[in-house]
Amino acid sequence: MIRFRRLFIVVLLFAVSAAACADNTTTTTPTTTTTPATTTPPPLVYPATSTLTTQLFVDGAVSRTFTTSRAGTVSVTLSRAGADGTMVGLGVGIPQGALASCTLATSITTAASATPQFNVPVDTGSYCVTVYDVGTLTDTITFDLTIVYP
Repeated sequence: MIRFRRLFIVVLLFAVSAAACADNTTTTTPTTTTTPATTTPPPLVYPATSTLTTQLFVDGAVSRTFTTSRAGTVSVTLSRAGADGTMVGLGVGIPQGALASCTLATSITTAASATPQFNVPVDTGSYCVTVYDVGTLTDTITFDLTIVYP
């Protein structure tokens, strides 16, 4: 009986040793959550600004076309027009034809100013601004024009 106990103990120890050495580890595969890439368009900047510095010749006209992307107000500032007090025509309208032709909806005779000469409500669409000689220029002048639009 002692022999049977010893044999039982040896078998028990062997079984415990074998169980301790057994590879009972569970391998798990990590899960990866993939978020689809999204492309965010650049923010729209309102208002947009267009500037023009160029020359106006005697009996000439210069137009700048721009497109509004929503309804709002267009501000036009002629901040320099030759020497102080030089009077020129300034108008806002709609571009016409294949050439840089602008059919003016409103116009004024003005000198340069730090404040806008026009604040015009507009809808979405194409518009133009024209600076032109009203018959007062005796020489070419340089002018600065700023258009702020929606």
